[in-house]
Amino acid sequence: MLDSTLFSGPSWEPTWERSEQTQGYMSEVTALQVDGDRKNPASATSTRSTTPVANAGKYFKTALGTSAAAAVVSEAKMPAGMKQIASVYSQPISQWVKYMLLTSDNTQAEYLARLVSLKQGFDGSFNSLNAAIKMGLNATMLSSANLTIKDGSGLSDFNSITPKYLAQFSKLVLSGVGNYAVIYQGLPIANESGSLASRFNKENLDAAGKIIAKTGWIKRGYTLSGIIKSKDGVDLVFAVYAHGKVDDTTKLAIDNFVTAVYRCGDSLSNN
Repeated sequence: MLDSTLFSGPSWEPTWERSEQTQGYMSEVTALQVDGDRKNPASATSTRSTTPVANAGKYFKTALGTSAAAAVVSEAKMPAGMKQIASVYSQPISQWVKYMLLTSDNTQAEYLARLVSLKQGFDGSFNSLNAAIKMGLNATMLSSANLTIKDGSGLSDFNSITPKYLAQFSKLVLSGVGNYAVIYQGLPIANESGSLASRFNKENLDAAGKIIAKTGWIKRGYTLSGIIKSKDGVDLVFAVYAHGKVDDTTKLAIDNFVTAVYRCGDSLSNN
């Protein structure tokens, strides 16, 4: 029996394009799946299916070998009183956060959002995320009144978070206090790691290792937000959005701009 009822509601956000699934950027959001439901688990952007729960059951049955040859696998809520014969525990959530930030794993971002929802007493559905995540952000002391949160991954065109908010949040991350240190440790580094590993090279190579930031991409925009260890030794926070018709030249334009800020340093700050 495959019980995937931990999260409520639909498993796909209606404002997402299905190409995100077929091109391997996002799976159905189900509480039970294996390796983000990738057809090829070794490939980060492998095609995803529309039946991740059933696929997980097939993997499990195969892993059990001949002892499960006659087993019938079905999807249902587990009845009360069933006997537990084995359990598996995940990596600490701090490791989830670091991996998600470093690799921009959309499925993992959605799972983390669902766990926030459940932690705040909601049902783990898409509809719960706006209220649940804002409750989680209360500890930042930043006003979330003007935020609109449709999902955990940022794939929806109807998310709305201002660059100013992200810059202010980056300032908290830079402080390295408490759980903000986990976020800092997970951010990609220019020309070194994660989704920034291949960026800030050639003319921007002097900023390599000095831009510590989260990348963002949907078909209608690129973003970059985080921390600049500027040339003159001053730490700056920033957020850059480029909306509209975008391509790889847009990313390069963002990198050029951020590198220029790195070179200017304190002369561009509010100090």
